[in-house]
Amino acid sequence: MNDFLNQRRELMARPYGLGQSHEFTRRYAALLDGYLKNLFEKAMNETGSDASSSLVALGGYGRAELAPHSDVDLLFLTASPADQKKIKPLIEAILYPLWDLKLDVGQAVRTPVQCLEMAREDFTALAAQLDSRYLAGDEALFHDFDVRLHRWLGARSRRMSFFKEIRASVKARHTKYGASCYLLEPNVKEGQGALRDIHTITWTASGLYGLRTLTALTDRGLLSRERLVEIEAAKEFLTDVRFHLHRLTDGKNDTLTFELQEGVAQALSYQDNERLSGVERFMQEYYRHTYQAKSALDYFLSRVQDNLTPHQVWSLTQRSRRVERGLNILRGQIELGTRAEIRQRPLLMMRAYEVSAASGLPISQRSLELIRNCLDLVDDEYRRDPQAAAAFLRALTAIPPKTSRLPADLDAMQYLHFLEAYLPELAGVRAQVQHDAYHVYTVDVHLLATLWELKKIALGLDEEAGGFERDILEQVKDRPVLFLAALLHDIGKGHGRDHARRGAEMIPEIGKRLGLSDEAAENAVFLVAEHLFLIETATRRDLTEEKLIVACARRTGDLDRLNMLYLLTVADSRATGPGVLNPWKLSLLRDLYSKIHRVLTRSDLAAKETAARTERLLTEVVSALEGKLSPDQIDAHLASMSAYYLSIMNTGQVVRHILLERSLKPGDLIWEVEDKGEGYCEATIVTQDRPGLLTRIAGIFTLHHINILGAQVFTRANNIALNIFQVSHPPDRVYEDRAWARLKEDARRVLSGRLALDYRISLTRPLLTTAKAVIKHPNKVVVDNETSDFHTIVEVYTYDRLGLLYEITKTFFDLQLAIHIAKISTKVDQVVDVFYVRDCLGQKIMDEEQIKELNDALLFTLER
Repeated sequence: MNDFLNQRRELMARPYGLGQSHEFTRRYAALLDGYLKNLFEKAMNETGSDASSSLVALGGYGRAELAPHSDVDLLFLTASPADQKKIKPLIEAILYPLWDLKLDVGQAVRTPVQCLEMAREDFTALAAQLDSRYLAGDEALFHDFDVRLHRWLGARSRRMSFFKEIRASVKARHTKYGASCYLLEPNVKEGQGALRDIHTITWTASGLYGLRTLTALTDRGLLSRERLVEIEAAKEFLTDVRFHLHRLTDGKNDTLTFELQEGVAQALSYQDNERLSGVERFMQEYYRHTYQAKSALDYFLSRVQDNLTPHQVWSLTQRSRRVERGLNILRGQIELGTRAEIRQRPLLMMRAYEVSAASGLPISQRSLELIRNCLDLVDDEYRRDPQAAAAFLRALTAIPPKTSRLPADLDAMQYLHFLEAYLPELAGVRAQVQHDAYHVYTVDVHLLATLWELKKIALGLDEEAGGFERDILEQVKDRPVLFLAALLHDIGKGHGRDHARRGAEMIPEIGKRLGLSDEAAENAVFLVAEHLFLIETATRRDLTEEKLIVACARRTGDLDRLNMLYLLTVADSRATGPGVLNPWKLSLLRDLYSKIHRVLTRSDLAAKETAARTERLLTEVVSALEGKLSPDQIDAHLASMSAYYLSIMNTGQVVRHILLERSLKPGDLIWEVEDKGEGYCEATIVTQDRPGLLTRIAGIFTLHHINILGAQVFTRANNIALNIFQVSHPPDRVYEDRAWARLKEDARRVLSGRLALDYRISLTRPLLTTAKAVIKHPNKVVVDNETSDFHTIVEVYTYDRLGLLYEITKTFFDLQLAIHIAKISTKVDQVVDVFYVRDCLGQKIMDEEQIKELNDALLFTLER
């Protein structure tokens, strides 16, 4: 045992660079083989058993592909059930030393017949048996087991059933671990394009054709030489990544989490360059390999399907028609003709894309392989061909039949790099990582998802507001410009900072190649340059200020641009990740759109429209409170509400807040919490205003380890404060009600001066540090005295952490600055907090020395 431990420790300690970890897996498997064979032979001699048995490696160990902390799966094979009791001492003599070594051992004791029974019931067990390898004991018994398994799988009646199980297992695994190669935190073993996809190819080859190597598949014509090279390179790279994941965490870990990516990148010697950091270059390479593995699996399974299913059967069950010469719909797929036809008429590739986009039918794997082998035809002449441009723009704007997933045409053509060949500007963002916890996908996939979000609006798949976005889309005069901007809005990210400006600079040349008019090209430039404008304004500014809305209208220019920019903003936000465009942000965005719309269409009536909306709101509130409060009481409440508050609240919210305030007792506070069902809670706090109130409430959340995701702060003229916070759940979800009760009691103690926040937080400070790593971009503070006539606007850019709002607001309190509006926006790990403040005399902060002190103090707080 000691020899084994020492040799394993020596293997682990060696440096393993890129392409070298397979040496560890091979040597580690050989070391374990030798150790187990010795244990088996020793146990056989000591027990003196006459039972026929053999020791078999399964799964990853059977493939001799052990990562440092992989499971060691063993099969104790016996000739008969009666022998299984006889070899119990043998099994114990092998397992106990392995457990002493702290190895995760999976074991089974079966006869060959029992193995087949298990394989019939459980695909996972079948897959493990396909990776079986003889270690020790009766070799003839193992041979009998292996022959039975492959004879059973090779039976004509069983082949299609096995293939269906293969496809079902792929679908289930991809659904569980993420149906994209480009997830933020991919699973290196089970995710799409990961090692298990490569294993699936080998299982299929072994089960259906009795072929044990990938090279044998190439010889059989089921895998091209080019695909073979790509798969082997992907397998080597992913093995490297998995090895270092295990070594970095000193445990079995197959998820490439955000905080581990940098460590693996360093271990594999990825360095920064002028454009990308080392970790971004590493992840870009990761996605390139996983795409190739996923693409190879799709292609291979389609070849197997064709091999197993005669064409005559397909033609009886699937519709078919000819679209044009060299382009057909067969078996529910888009089929191109021959390679010669494509080379004679390259436009067929774009037409296939267009037909797929319009029909919602996928391009067949055979046709995708043809396009892949003809990408050299997409040259400058092709890019300037008016027919290709027309087909491309029709494909962009085509609305397929209703579906709930990214259309296959977008997926496939991007994976093939066809879109990149046609629009070379996309090359800069291919598999480009946005190394933060905010963006779920790489830039290129995000662009496709944005385009698909627009198509979902057109399909009416998102009608929660009575088709608000769909109605706007129907007013857009030039859909190709909008959809093109969706596909290209982030192309500047491949060229450094200020990506919106850089991307806009690339649009005129693209527009020229596509034959866009001058007006269409200018609109596309505007959309790319300004695609962040609306969402940043909506979430960071007071939308009741007329000066701001007029400035936004001037910047937008005309109604058609506003409509397109709004739709692009919605699609971009939804495509960024789940929950990014939550109901609160969407309501702000719609409010901003409506106000700019009024200015652009009837500028002289904008103020009257706003007043009319407010009047309708107040009338509805009065009606809802009839019989609960007197008219004088209602009037008193409404008179003290700010225009900002009335502009963003609906009738139900205003009524609820009034009733809460009516139940408020002097010196007390009301604290209500509602689970919003989207991973966060909303806490509504009503109490009398006092200096530092926001700071104290933020500190209470910090004390109880609850993160603040968003906040809206209002103070009425009668000195009643209404604070609404979007927050994480308490850490103890089992006893959540008790946790909230303790928090409310501590809030009362803090506001009555019976609990010292700084002292209490200092006691729990070590517990506030989380293991979650983030990319810490430089902190930034911006002080704006131009946008608002009545307040100084302070923008704070930093990364999220528990207690952040408490620290920021405490700095404002120390400088005797009153916060009148707080717009807290957390994008997973990135924070942009905006505060509208005045000094102790109720004035804007105009003194340069005071502004510098505020800026320096906030930066000190953020970096402390």
